[in-house]
Amino acid sequence: MKLFFSTKAINKLQSLSQFENICLSDTNSLNISKDPDIDLVIRTNETDFSRYDEVLETHIGKVHVQTSALKILGHDNRIDFDDFRQVFVLIVDGQMVNDNIYLQKAQ
Repeated sequence: MKLFFSTKAINKLQSLSQFENICLSDTNSLNISKDPDIDLVIRTNETDFSRYDEVLETHIGKVHVQTSALKILGHDNRIDFDDFRQVFVLIVDGQMVNDNIYLQKAQ
């Protein structure tokens, strides 16, 4: 499994001061949405990694991931930033899977 963050996504995270301790979760496990569709959540500035099940080695360093978020991902994953809509997007194996990834800064 590969995970890549585009330059636009990295620049946006840095501009928001949210480029530290990046983790991936989902909306159900964080109780963010009541929608039955599960969406990916980029959780940043995390200090407690006990809720995460796996660690992915990426070009930006280690990214902690919950098993439930892994179900959303495929073999080749890219997180990009859409400048026009000002949202993060997930592209899995060349196909848009999530066109508005949640971004949450750990408390």
